[in-house]
Amino acid sequence: MFKHDIDSMFDTLSGEWNKKIAFSPKEVSEMLGIPVSTIAQYCREGKLKVFKVGRHFRIARADLYYFIEDSKDKCLII
Repeated sequence: MFKHDIDSMFDTLSGEWNKKIAFSPKEVSEMLGIPVSTIAQYCREGKLKVFKVGRHFRIARADLYYFIEDSKDKCLII
């Protein structure tokens, strides 16, 4: 994928997430509209890559992009 695709996926009118290189599980939860516990489960299962900075877990922008793209490929069309 192109870097522009990754960057533009997280652009918002408020600019809240535009410049971040990594997101907290809570931010990812807000973006996707799913519970933080589900994000944590995806991280534990290795479905969503996570790294640790000090005591904080973070999800890289590119890893979140690839997770979303991979999830789209597995969706059922109704």
